[in-house]
Amino acid sequence: MNWILLQAMFMANVTPPVELTGWVLDDTRPAHADHWLIEIAYEVIAAETTCGACGAPLGAAVVRSGHWPVKVLAHCTGPGRHRHRARVRRSGKGLLLRPLTAR
Repeated sequence: MNWILLQAMFMANVTPPVELTGWVLDDTRPAHADHWLIEIAYEVIAAETTCGACGAPLGAAVVRSGHWPVKVLAHCTGPGRHRHRARVRRSGKGLLLRPLTAR
């Protein structure tokens, strides 16, 4: 019976489809539903957020990447047009939305 335990231990260490931290590996494409949810969520977040640098409202958020982590970009509507970025990751529990921060 020890061979069953050894085989299970060996198989557990052979290239898992998900990293040990629970993040989906980079360079995998998000599903259409994930992409759609990210767009909708950040449209609402950008509409309710003001620029951290000048206080102007943010313009529309744009999803800039088709791979994990997904990159989101928004500019403020003020004269400085400050960039605000966020990264969205997928964990074992769902999507992890980061706040839009000025950079």
